Amino acid sequence: MKRPAIELIGVSKVYPGKSGETRALDNVSLRVAAGQCHAIVGESGSGKSTLANIVMGLTAPSDGSVLIDGSDVAYPRNMAFKRKVQLVQQNPSGSLNRQRSVGASIRLPLDVHGIGSRSERRDRVVSLLEEVGLDPEYLRRSPATLSGGQKQRVSIARALAPEPDILVLDEPTSALDVLVQVRVLRLLRKIQKQRNLTFMFITHDMGVVRAVSDQVSVFQRGQLLETSPTQTFFDAPESAYARDLISAIPVVTAEEQQLRDRIARSGKDRPGTPGT
Repeated sequence: MKRPAIELIGVSKVYPGKSGETRALDNVSLRVAAGQCHAIVGESGSGKSTLANIVMGLTAPSDGSVLIDGSDVAYPRNMAFKRKVQLVQQNPSGSLNRQRSVGASIRLPLDVHGIGSRSERRDRVVSLLEEVGLDPEYLRRSPATLSGGQKQRVSIARALAPEPDILVLDEPTSALDVLVQVRVLRLLRKIQKQRNLTFMFITHDMGVVRAVSDQVSVFQRGQLLETSPTQTFFDAPESAYARDLISAIPVVTAEEQQLRDRIARSGKDRPGTPGT
């Protein structure tokens, strides 16, 4: 059996507070298969971003382990990990330094990891721009002159620069207009397939989940409720909470309305399902 790209074993995160502890994650065990897009879904406060931060090593778990390709990774993360696993953040305006040109921003991981000569790095940056659908003339531009979609494309190019195996994407399209979201999602899916990357895709948008993911894990108040293949999840969600999330998707076609009605009926037939 092929080992998972990411594995969490009994991971918990507890934050102390004046009125008591807040358990952001509660004994979560989860496997993300190599080469797949695994969506982590739930409402705000469900623990999704805490999970992403723990995987990236931005915060330490209170308990449990994180394994990458079968190896337990220490906190803080070392340089080898930082090259292998890259993060694409929610807000591209905040993740790009306004004082750096687009070319300098994309080149930064190459400089940090000492990848290639100066000329090779420049060629690599041009190639990355083209891969995300931007012309080489963007090299000298400031992030302030870019649209939201262009900024996110630059962020994706920067994440790809050190040739990672895994991308953790934390709500990467939620700050974008709907039409721009579609284009960026298509780009991400294309890159994921071409490079055989593993995606941990954090989102609250069930339409995005249906468009890009292979597997879905549902979180509520820090607990993992269910994990299943995407098609199975939409056809027969196990928990009442998951059914509510799917039912909240805006209906566009008659087929989608039929799906929603079928899910609602299945929930009535299974009153004892988990999460009720």
